[in-house]
Amino acid sequence: MPETARPDPNAQAQFHRLYCRLAELGQALPAQAHEEIDALFAKLSCEAEPSYDLEDRIWALWCSHEEQDACTRMEQTIQAIARRDYAQAHELLDEMTRRWADWAEVWNKRATLLFLEGRDGESLADIDRTLALEPRHFGALCGLGQIAIRQGEPHLALAAFRAALRIHPDLPGARQTAESLHRALHRQSH
Repeated sequence: MPETARPDPNAQAQFHRLYCRLAELGQALPAQAHEEIDALFAKLSCEAEPSYDLEDRIWALWCSHEEQDACTRMEQTIQAIARRDYAQAHELLDEMTRRWADWAEVWNKRATLLFLEGRDGESLADIDRTLALEPRHFGALCGLGQIAIRQGEPHLALAAFRAALRIHPDLPGARQTAESLHRALHRQSH
Protein backbone atom coordinates (compact mmCIF):
# COMPACT_ATOMS: atom_id res chain seq x y z
CA MET A 1 0.00 0.00 0.00
CA PRO A 2 1.27 3.52 -0.73
CA GLU A 3 2.27 5.74 2.15
CA THR A 4 -0.46 7.95 3.49
CA ALA A 5 -0.43 11.62 4.30
CA ARG A 6 -1.26 12.94 7.74
CA PRO A 7 -5.04 12.48 8.09
CA ASP A 8 -7.00 15.54 7.02
CA PRO A 9 -10.01 15.98 9.35
CA ASN A 10 -11.91 17.73 6.54
CA ALA A 11 -11.29 14.72 4.30
CA GLN A 12 -12.44 12.30 6.98
CA ALA A 13 -15.73 14.20 7.26
CA GLN A 14 -16.32 13.88 3.50
CA PHE A 15 -15.68 10.15 3.18
CA HIS A 16 -19.09 8.98 4.45
CA ARG A 17 -20.95 11.25 2.03
CA LEU A 18 -18.78 9.99 -0.84
CA TYR A 19 -19.35 6.35 0.08
CA CYS A 20 -23.07 7.13 -0.25
CA ARG A 21 -22.48 8.94 -3.55
CA LEU A 22 -20.68 5.85 -4.92
CA ALA A 23 -23.61 3.66 -3.93
CA GLU A 24 -26.00 5.94 -5.85
CA LEU A 25 -23.92 6.22 -9.04
CA GLY A 26 -25.72 3.48 -10.94
CA GLN A 27 -29.07 5.22 -10.45
CA ALA A 28 -27.98 8.84 -10.85
CA LEU A 29 -28.39 10.82 -14.03
CA PRO A 30 -26.36 13.84 -15.11
CA ALA A 31 -27.83 17.20 -14.10
CA GLN A 32 -27.93 18.24 -17.75
CA ALA A 33 -28.65 15.80 -20.56
CA HIS A 34 -26.49 16.12 -23.64
CA GLU A 35 -27.11 13.77 -26.57
CA GLU A 36 -23.54 13.86 -27.90
CA ILE A 37 -21.88 13.01 -24.58
CA ASP A 38 -24.51 10.36 -23.83
CA ALA A 39 -23.68 8.69 -27.15
CA LEU A 40 -19.95 8.85 -26.38
CA PHE A 41 -20.47 7.18 -23.01
CA ALA A 42 -22.53 4.44 -24.65
CA LYS A 43 -19.68 3.77 -27.09
CA LEU A 44 -17.09 3.96 -24.30
CA SER A 45 -18.81 1.23 -22.31
CA CYS A 46 -18.86 -1.16 -25.27
CA GLU A 47 -15.45 -0.09 -26.64
CA ALA A 48 -16.76 0.32 -30.22
CA GLU A 49 -13.93 2.80 -30.97
CA PRO A 50 -10.45 3.31 -29.56
CA SER A 51 -11.15 4.58 -26.04
CA TYR A 52 -8.52 7.34 -26.14
CA ASP A 53 -10.45 9.11 -28.93
CA LEU A 54 -13.74 8.77 -27.06
CA GLU A 55 -12.12 9.94 -23.83
CA ASP A 56 -10.63 13.01 -25.54
CA ARG A 57 -14.02 13.89 -27.00
CA ILE A 58 -15.71 13.50 -23.61
CA TRP A 59 -13.11 15.75 -21.94
CA ALA A 60 -13.58 18.32 -24.74
CA LEU A 61 -17.33 18.36 -24.10
CA TRP A 62 -16.87 18.56 -20.33
CA CYS A 63 -14.57 21.56 -20.79
CA SER A 64 -16.89 23.32 -23.22
CA HIS A 65 -19.76 25.65 -22.45
CA GLU A 66 -22.38 27.48 -24.47
CA GLU A 67 -20.99 30.83 -23.29
CA GLN A 68 -17.72 31.85 -24.95
CA ASP A 69 -16.60 33.70 -21.81
CA ALA A 70 -16.91 30.46 -19.84
CA CYS A 71 -14.81 28.59 -22.43
CA THR A 72 -12.16 31.31 -22.36
CA ARG A 73 -11.95 31.21 -18.58
CA MET A 74 -11.73 27.40 -18.60
CA GLU A 75 -8.80 27.57 -21.02
CA GLN A 76 -7.12 30.23 -18.85
CA THR A 77 -7.65 28.00 -15.80
CA ILE A 78 -6.11 24.97 -17.51
CA GLN A 79 -3.11 27.07 -18.55
CA ALA A 80 -2.72 28.55 -15.05
CA ILE A 81 -2.74 25.09 -13.45
CA ALA A 82 -0.26 23.80 -16.05
CA ARG A 83 2.21 26.58 -15.24
CA ARG A 84 1.51 26.16 -11.49
CA ASP A 85 0.04 29.64 -11.12
CA TYR A 86 -2.35 28.38 -8.49
CA ALA A 87 -3.34 31.87 -7.29
CA GLN A 88 -4.66 32.79 -10.73
CA ALA A 89 -6.33 29.39 -11.10
CA HIS A 90 -8.13 29.89 -7.75
CA GLU A 91 -9.28 33.34 -8.74
CA LEU A 92 -10.68 32.06 -12.03
CA LEU A 93 -12.27 28.94 -10.55
CA ASP A 94 -13.86 30.74 -7.62
CA GLU A 95 -15.51 33.15 -10.04
CA MET A 96 -16.54 30.30 -12.35
CA THR A 97 -18.16 28.29 -9.53
CA ARG A 98 -20.25 31.38 -8.72
CA ARG A 99 -21.21 32.18 -12.32
CA TRP A 100 -21.64 28.65 -13.68
CA ALA A 101 -22.46 26.57 -10.60
CA ASP A 102 -24.15 23.87 -12.70
CA TRP A 103 -21.03 23.21 -14.82
CA ALA A 104 -19.50 19.98 -13.48
CA GLU A 105 -16.07 20.54 -14.99
CA VAL A 106 -15.55 23.80 -13.09
CA TRP A 107 -15.95 21.88 -9.83
CA ASN A 108 -13.69 19.09 -11.07
CA LYS A 109 -10.94 21.53 -12.07
CA ARG A 110 -11.12 23.19 -8.67
CA ALA A 111 -11.02 19.74 -7.00
CA THR A 112 -7.88 18.99 -9.04
CA LEU A 113 -6.27 22.26 -7.99
CA LEU A 114 -7.07 21.64 -4.33
CA PHE A 115 -5.68 18.09 -4.63
CA LEU A 116 -2.43 19.46 -6.06
CA GLU A 117 -2.21 21.77 -3.04
CA GLY A 118 -2.83 18.87 -0.62
CA ARG A 119 -6.18 20.30 0.52
CA ASP A 120 -7.92 16.95 0.45
CA GLY A 121 -11.08 17.79 2.42
CA GLU A 122 -11.88 20.76 0.19
CA SER A 123 -11.05 18.73 -2.91
CA LEU A 124 -13.44 15.99 -1.79
CA ALA A 125 -16.26 18.53 -1.36
CA ASP A 126 -15.74 19.65 -4.96
CA ILE A 127 -15.54 16.04 -6.17
CA ASP A 128 -18.88 15.44 -4.45
CA ARG A 129 -20.36 18.44 -6.30
CA THR A 130 -18.85 17.22 -9.59
CA LEU A 131 -20.40 13.78 -9.18
CA ALA A 132 -23.76 15.27 -8.22
CA LEU A 133 -23.76 17.13 -11.55
CA GLU A 134 -22.08 14.41 -13.69
CA PRO A 135 -22.18 10.95 -12.06
CA ARG A 136 -20.19 9.48 -14.97
CA HIS A 137 -17.18 11.72 -14.30
CA PHE A 138 -14.44 9.09 -14.31
CA GLY A 139 -11.81 11.79 -13.69
CA ALA A 140 -13.48 12.86 -10.46
CA LEU A 141 -13.83 9.21 -9.40
CA CYS A 142 -10.10 8.65 -9.96
CA GLY A 143 -9.37 11.83 -8.00
CA LEU A 144 -11.49 10.45 -5.16
CA GLY A 145 -9.49 7.23 -5.34
CA GLN A 146 -6.17 9.08 -5.17
CA ILE A 147 -7.27 11.12 -2.15
CA ALA A 148 -8.59 8.01 -0.42
CA ILE A 149 -5.19 6.34 -0.92
CA ARG A 150 -3.39 9.41 0.40
CA GLN A 151 -5.70 9.52 3.43
CA GLY A 152 -5.32 5.81 4.23
CA GLU A 153 -8.80 4.75 3.06
CA PRO A 154 -8.03 1.84 0.71
CA HIS A 155 -11.58 0.41 0.68
CA LEU A 156 -13.01 3.73 -0.54
CA ALA A 157 -10.14 4.06 -3.03
CA LEU A 158 -10.88 0.63 -4.47
CA ALA A 159 -14.60 1.41 -4.70
CA ALA A 160 -13.86 4.69 -6.49
CA PHE A 161 -11.51 3.11 -9.03
CA ARG A 162 -13.95 0.26 -9.67
CA ALA A 163 -16.75 2.80 -10.24
CA ALA A 164 -14.53 4.68 -12.72
CA LEU A 165 -13.76 1.42 -14.54
CA ARG A 166 -17.45 0.56 -14.86
CA ILE A 167 -17.84 3.83 -16.76
CA HIS A 168 -14.54 3.73 -18.67
CA PRO A 169 -13.27 0.12 -18.79
CA ASP A 170 -9.99 1.08 -20.49
CA LEU A 171 -8.97 3.89 -18.13
CA PRO A 172 -5.17 4.17 -18.06
CA GLY A 173 -3.71 3.40 -14.66
CA ALA A 174 -7.03 2.86 -12.90
CA ARG A 175 -7.15 -0.88 -13.55
CA GLN A 176 -3.59 -1.40 -12.26
CA THR A 177 -4.29 0.73 -9.19
CA ALA A 178 -7.52 -1.14 -8.47
CA GLU A 179 -5.78 -4.51 -8.83
CA SER A 180 -2.95 -3.40 -6.57
CA LEU A 181 -5.41 -2.17 -3.93
CA HIS A 182 -7.40 -5.40 -4.17
CA ARG A 183 -4.27 -7.53 -3.67
CA ALA A 184 -3.11 -5.39 -0.72
CA LEU A 185 -6.51 -5.56 0.96
CA HIS A 186 -6.70 -9.32 0.37
CA ARG A 187 -3.24 -9.77 1.99
CA GLN A 188 -4.32 -7.67 4.98
CA SER A 189 -7.43 -9.77 5.54
CA HIS A 190 -5.49 -13.06 5.62
